[in-house]
Amino acid sequence: MSLAKLPQKRYRCIFLILILIIFDVFLEMATAQAEPHEDPEIQKFLLIYSGSSTLTANVRVTDGLIQTLNPALGLKYELYSEYRDDQRFAGAAEDEDFIREIERKYADIEFDAIFTFGSTAFHLMPAVRDRLFPDAPIIYGGFPRETLAARSPPPKSSGFVSAYSILETFKLARMLQPEATRLILISGSSPFDRSWRERAELDLRNVPGLQAEFLSDLTVQEFREFVGTLDQSSIVIILTIFADRSGQSYIPADAAQMISEASGAPTYTVYETWIGRGVVGGVVASFEEIGAAMAGRALEFLSGAALVASPETLPGHPTVDWRQLQHFGLDAGLVPDGTRLAYHEAPVWEQYTLEIALAAAVILLQSVTIIALVLLEKRRKSAEREASARRVELAHMSRVAQLGELSGALAHELNQPLAAILANAEAGRTLVKHDPPDLQEITEILADIALDDRRAADIIKQLRKLLSKDETDFESLDLNELVASTAQLLNSEMVVRGVGLVLRLIRGGAIVSGSETQLRQVILNLVLNAAEAVADQPSERRDIVITTSIRPDGWREVSVRDRGTGLSPSIASDPFRSFATTKRGGLGLGLSICRSIAQAHAGTLAFDPAIAEGARAVLTLPRP
Repeated sequence: MSLAKLPQKRYRCIFLILILIIFDVFLEMATAQAEPHEDPEIQKFLLIYSGSSTLTANVRVTDGLIQTLNPALGLKYELYSEYRDDQRFAGAAEDEDFIREIERKYADIEFDAIFTFGSTAFHLMPAVRDRLFPDAPIIYGGFPRETLAARSPPPKSSGFVSAYSILETFKLARMLQPEATRLILISGSSPFDRSWRERAELDLRNVPGLQAEFLSDLTVQEFREFVGTLDQSSIVIILTIFADRSGQSYIPADAAQMISEASGAPTYTVYETWIGRGVVGGVVASFEEIGAAMAGRALEFLSGAALVASPETLPGHPTVDWRQLQHFGLDAGLVPDGTRLAYHEAPVWEQYTLEIALAAAVILLQSVTIIALVLLEKRRKSAEREASARRVELAHMSRVAQLGELSGALAHELNQPLAAILANAEAGRTLVKHDPPDLQEITEILADIALDDRRAADIIKQLRKLLSKDETDFESLDLNELVASTAQLLNSEMVVRGVGLVLRLIRGGAIVSGSETQLRQVILNLVLNAAEAVADQPSERRDIVITTSIRPDGWREVSVRDRGTGLSPSIASDPFRSFATTKRGGLGLGLSICRSIAQAHAGTLAFDPAIAEGARAVLTLPRP
């Protein structure tokens, strides 16, 4: 039965039940969000510091802890931090107040491990654990091994002691200042500061060569004034200054910086956090390494490993501030091997050795490539010059050969004006003898002689140009004039061969930039080839049409058209290749030379493939 067929009353009941179910689900979700619950997978750690939250050492220990816990636990842990601040609030009563505050805040939390950093936190932690966290292991660190002489590690604890070695720091300073004659140790006035002085007196009691001088119970300003009188003949080791003689409290790193900045002598330390604040260096323990080691020990325990009862010593590392070495002019060559160089910017070639090597290789390859390209370009230009010279020589030889073929016609062409000159001269001599002489007629005869002389001179001038090798100069030329003068030069030859020359020259002329000699050679060659092509044709077909024109794009054209048999099949595919000829005794270089001349003028020379009969050679030249 479908829902639509149920009785109305029953339908309403089902609807109300659905509403109640949805309301109950939302109520449970809201209750679950409002009530806090413990996630059994979350690891909880309590971290107790001896000093204040502003101490750089405490900050770096926290960084070391987090950098180790994060990769292992991700977001599955909580870290709670408390600071005893024993330097500013010393005493048993303050210790008790601190423990009670821990009880009040963390009574309902079960910690998986408790970290302590510094001797005060280490001494307080057994009482805190006994009252609140009897099952939590204690992981300690951040104090020298001598601290364990006063109190042994409590049960279910493991940790690390640091080698804050005054003696090793002195040895490092002695290596950097082998000529030093004084050793001065500076410490503050707090109980912790005095404990450091006592320890230094024990460590340095048998130092050979130098008598240690201890300077305490002064104000920071008095310390600054004292070290300002020193020079590099002194070694200054600064111990902690939590408080000076006036009772003024300090963060030890700040006090050390104030003194170091005023010192005329290099200063040294046993604390890593002071490096970079004016001291030259020292044999120091890394606080981040301490934090990382403590976190690693806790993770080992949580993974099921047994706690290592005996404390493990974390060694110090010789560390030097490169900037202070430079400031005091200390010889970097005296820095012992294995020393950490803080704030040392290695030379560029050391930082980027691979990159520089690759860049140098690329530059070398580029240089070799450029040199090779330059040499190739020089060789190419030399080859081009040599080829051009050979082309010019070949073109000259071709012209000479052409003129040899035209020698008879040229002689006839020259004979006409010379004969006319002779005839006019004899006529003039006869007229001169008349009495009175006909001056008008004599004037006309002299004009004819001058005209015929110029005609003969033009022919000789054109012949000299064709025979000359000096053909490389480009000048402005009119194609109409060039074609007309060439036709005049060929007139007698064409008459002998029975070939007619028809000139169809564009009105207004067609100006180009080129070598008159070379372009005339091209026209000569094309006309003579056309004359050969029509030699066996009937007289009505033995005519050659030379046309000049300007294309729409501005390029100039000279075409030579004949109505002969057309291109021979043997050369039709490439009539311009060298040694392609159908002439008896021909070398086949004429058209090849003509094409090279056209290319030298940035133009083209080709046969028109659209011609149905005969052949049409077209020379195209760019606008000037």
